[in-house]
Amino acid sequence: MADAATRFQSAVQLVEAGRLADADAICLEILDGAPNDAQALFLRGLIAMQQGDAAGAIALLRSAADFDPDNPALHATLGAFLVGHGEAADALAVLERATALNPNDAVSLRHLARLYRLTGRAADAIGAFELLTSFEPPDISDVLALGMLLQDERGPDAAVIIFDRAVAIAPEDVQVRNHLAACQQLRGRVGEAMAAYRESLVLQPEGNPASVGLFAALQTVCDWRNFDELAVGVDTMTAAAIDAGVSPVEDPFLNITHCADPGQNLAVAQSWSADLGQRVAAWDVVFAHASRDRARIRIGYLSSDFHDHATSHLMLSLFGAHDRTRFAIHAYSCGLDDGSAYRRRIEADCDAFVDFSGIDTISAAHRIHDDGIDILVDLKGYTRQNRLDVAALRPAPVQAAWLGYPGTSGADFFDYIVTDDVVTPPETADTYSEAFAVMPHCYQVNNRDQPIADEPVSREAAGLPADRFVFASFNNTYKLEPVMFGAWMEILRDIPNAVLWLLPNNALAVENLRREAGAAGIAGERLVFADMAPKAQHLKRAALADLTLDTRIYNGHTTTSDMLWAGVPVLTLRGTHFASRVSASLLTAFGLPELVTESLEDYKALACELARSPDRLARVRDSVAERRLTSPLYDTEQFTRDLERAYAEMWRRYKNGEAPKRLAVSELT
Repeated sequence: MADAATRFQSAVQLVEAGRLADADAICLEILDGAPNDAQALFLRGLIAMQQGDAAGAIALLRSAADFDPDNPALHATLGAFLVGHGEAADALAVLERATALNPNDAVSLRHLARLYRLTGRAADAIGAFELLTSFEPPDISDVLALGMLLQDERGPDAAVIIFDRAVAIAPEDVQVRNHLAACQQLRGRVGEAMAAYRESLVLQPEGNPASVGLFAALQTVCDWRNFDELAVGVDTMTAAAIDAGVSPVEDPFLNITHCADPGQNLAVAQSWSADLGQRVAAWDVVFAHASRDRARIRIGYLSSDFHDHATSHLMLSLFGAHDRTRFAIHAYSCGLDDGSAYRRRIEADCDAFVDFSGIDTISAAHRIHDDGIDILVDLKGYTRQNRLDVAALRPAPVQAAWLGYPGTSGADFFDYIVTDDVVTPPETADTYSEAFAVMPHCYQVNNRDQPIADEPVSREAAGLPADRFVFASFNNTYKLEPVMFGAWMEILRDIPNAVLWLLPNNALAVENLRREAGAAGIAGERLVFADMAPKAQHLKRAALADLTLDTRIYNGHTTTSDMLWAGVPVLTLRGTHFASRVSASLLTAFGLPELVTESLEDYKALACELARSPDRLARVRDSVAERRLTSPLYDTEQFTRDLERAYAEMWRRYKNGEAPKRLAVSELT
């Protein structure tokens, strides 16, 4: 009889000839005499896989690996099969063994790196992809994966060198250029981003996601040439993706900046949230939430903006204002520590302040759960550096969205959105995935103690003409758009003694806005551009303006509150979605609903009327000054009490097994 080695080679030849049953019979003969023969077990596993018996194949391969524990090929094959059949947890250990035995096995290392990423082990994934990209020549997919991980975990500055390398490796690859462009945009290098997007579009003019990124970049620099054509293209791509049941390239935040249709906003948000939900579901992390009775409800605030940022400007006094006999306040910070007074104050005013910088998603969620948070409040939504992945794991029994994102998350992992009846009228409820928690005055908290600099500032020092009417709009440049800017130019034509004071955040916007003004027949010097300044100094100089002109599709939020706090009236146009109704909400709560207009014509007419009527404008400004400390808008203490009533009702409903539904604080006893 032939020896085992000869018979094994015969079995291999039979497999190659497609005679699987005959090959399997020979393997069984070998195993009768040597039950621990790893090669025969391995080949039987491969045969079982080809015959469609995945479970049997995996069992045989496990046995083979057990009997030959130092054979990297056995572990690599078993690991690949486990990955292919969705057994991520088992595959991790097997692939770790395979790569330890053979560090140069790129296939196993790639499987392992992707599993690390899939299961939320970002630091391990980065290490694995860094090793993969050290191989020569590197696989472009590994380079891109490393860049995306670094961008998510360490920021765009850490990722840009990787994306630059990817372009050098694959200069004709559209996807590579798009990643580099998006990274540059996140770094604030808008010019470099636009150049990369345009290079990508040269390579692939049609159906290229670069058109979406370019549109967002052009918003930032106020370059509106071919803007309408690009906007139509973005809308078309988004609608096609939604119809096809896939997530659009356009993210929910970009969507609300140019689309005021709440239904479309919901569809985009739902698609992105569904993708996120599917991704975290693969991590197989499930938190149990037991009903508990204790003296204080534990509130967890999750944000990357606990520093010198607009969100902290608004919230600064809230953390310390919470009633500590009824609530324990935890803050979970996912952003930088800038050492500012804002950061130090929030740290001091919370019962616990946890820095999540560099902490992976699963560990962060476990920390929130282990802290026994009852209500997790996400302050970011679909804005930069959000940690919706943490919220998607549902580490708290009740979860709410508030403040940072003016729209629906579209997610099933938020129970409530903190809102008011102006930004979200009751009839719009079907365009939100969350139940409304309706504040009695305005959803936006404001800091009653926000300081204004004492040092006087003159118009001359601020670069303003001393004897002309000053319209101001200090909103971010991406909120400016052709329709409202055109209305502003009409106002300047009708009020020839007026200037428009703006606060751009990039030089390209200055250049483009001056060009747009010139095209509308307005001399460039009638646009005055302010530099960034510390908040207290900015509020002091803001008072030099006569009237604030609000933006249209995406209103001023903190900016509107700042101007009212500085004593300057704000004129707004009520829109059709959350982001375009915020200033209407602020002005209504402030007690000046007469500054809320319902059409662009009324907006222009009222702006001109106030500019031509010094006495009427003076009365409005006097009213602003009187209401600063008497209106509900800046009553931080009362706002906090109202918010606490909302939290208490959310918690009561949860403990009683009630489903989330509309909650009106004014109706609570």
